[in-house]
Amino acid sequence: MESKLEFIATFKEATKLGMNNAIPLLITVVIYLLTCWIPYLNIGTSIAMATIPSKLAHGETLNPTFIFDSVYRRQIGNYLLFLGLYTMMLLPTILSVLFIPALPVLFIMYSLSLFILLDRETTPIEALEMSRQATYGFKWKIFFLLLVFSLAFYIIPQLITLPVIGIAWLLNAASMVSSSSSDLASSAGALTFITTTIWIVFFIVGICCYEALLAVIYRELYLKAEEQPEEPAAPKEIERVFRQEIEATPIGEIKNNSSDTVVDSTISNEKK
Repeated sequence: MESKLEFIATFKEATKLGMNNAIPLLITVVIYLLTCWIPYLNIGTSIAMATIPSKLAHGETLNPTFIFDSVYRRQIGNYLLFLGLYTMMLLPTILSVLFIPALPVLFIMYSLSLFILLDRETTPIEALEMSRQATYGFKWKIFFLLLVFSLAFYIIPQLITLPVIGIAWLLNAASMVSSSSSDLASSAGALTFITTTIWIVFFIVGICCYEALLAVIYRELYLKAEEQPEEPAAPKEIERVFRQEIEATPIGEIKNNSSDTVVDSTISNEKK
């Protein structure tokens, strides 16, 4: 199997791609949040938001107003049908306690299906099957990529800042019983502000890089595989037999046969 999704290279590329598109991504998210309450329009904008990794995978420049294009509202029926099928596939696993550990496998298996559905305008069933084929053999790589991503952008920053939060809490408690309460309170407020800012920054960067990570996975596992030329078809049985006969025939007989063929063709031309 061809080596794809090199761990470090994929992580670096996703981070770079996410940071390069951070501003248009954030503007798009803000516009979506401001308009997501509008009936009917919000379905189209939700569909458009789901195509962001696909656009990044194709190398397109994001225009934040693209979410209002009518082309996405024409996909409402297909999109809702896909959600229904997707939910029906996951529902038995969710309801069964024994099958719950299989949920991450199913999520990863069909993680590309929505991109394929909207990108190729295929049917929901075909999109689910294409996603299954594209992710076959790469589920563990995708799982560890997502795990390391979550650790780097969400879990580790919070763990690092926990002691700072503890110090701020102690300063705030000490300010209630100390004569210099204003200084302690201001120090506690400063630490809380710094910690909150760090969380917000990592959360925003994480959103941008997560979309980029999905884009890289989609491009490597589906788009590039689709662009590869098909392998030449195997020779037919008659061609195989003919080749075997030629290889088994002595060279002298081949030359004689070739001479007879030339003579026959000459006589035929003279008659004409």
